[in-house]
Amino acid sequence: MRGSPFRVLVTGRPSLVLHTALQPNGTLYATSQHLRLSDDKDYDATEDIRFSLRNQLGRVVARPTLDDDVEIIVGAASGQYIYPATVIKYVSQLRSRARPTERLDTVLAWIDGDDSTLLESHPIGSGSAGSECGSLSEYPLAALDSLYRSILSAAAAEYIVSKESSDDDSVR
Repeated sequence: MRGSPFRVLVTGRPSLVLHTALQPNGTLYATSQHLRLSDDKDYDATEDIRFSLRNQLGRVVARPTLDDDVEIIVGAASGQYIYPATVIKYVSQLRSRARPTERLDTVLAWIDGDDSTLLESHPIGSGSAGSECGSLSEYPLAALDSLYRSILSAAAAEYIVSKESSDDDSVR
């Protein structure tokens, strides 16, 4: 592998196989560089997240409260960049009936919403084997799960409305 012009980038959530291979006795240790992007006590992605949100959302949403909106999303991200990246894609989607400002307001309403339903339906929530966790802060991707669920629900509702309106058009 040494001297090869090719480089391979492997990304993913924490995995026992990758973790073991990247350890000093692991098979990939001598030929790889391990860069942890999350759960690293020395790296805080908050500033990168804030910069990206201001930059990307500022392109599609112009309003005086944008800095406050960005701070709310940064807080919900729990240091995980996938959350704001998903928000940016959702708000910036061009093929939607809703304007970017309306989509941003929707995301902010989801963030401000009651998380108790998420705890009840999530495997770590009440009534499951993992109920001793008891709070969303102990499961940092819970906000992301909630965001995905909300986006999919909104997409399904938008699809139903567009389907019904196209069915009405075809009857005429």
